[in-house]
Amino acid sequence: VCSSDLKSGSRKAAREAFRAGQARAAMTAEAERNNIKVSGPVLVPIVEWREGLTLAEAIVAAHWAGQGDPTSVVVTRNGERVELSPSESLAAAELPLEPGDEIELLP
Repeated sequence: VCSSDLKSGSRKAAREAFRAGQARAAMTAEAERNNIKVSGPVLVPIVEWREGLTLAEAIVAAHWAGQGDPTSVVVTRNGERVELSPSESLAAAELPLEPGDEIELLP
């Protein structure tokens, strides 16, 4: 085996690893765009979006870990932030979420 064969094999392996990394990054970015991001004291910061997922279901799926109930819930959709008080949050519990929505739970 000559050294040029080894170098060629190394370059091929490096190209394949690079392509695999790019594919994983693209899949991760796509998953983030299609899921619900939940910030605040939660145990599950990414909730898988599905048709019909509501605000209340996403909050339950995120597993709130704060003391007491959240004092405020912020929903961001397409860059537009809407802050909800506890009473407004209850009224909006059945709000259907869309892929990429973000929820911030404030203690």
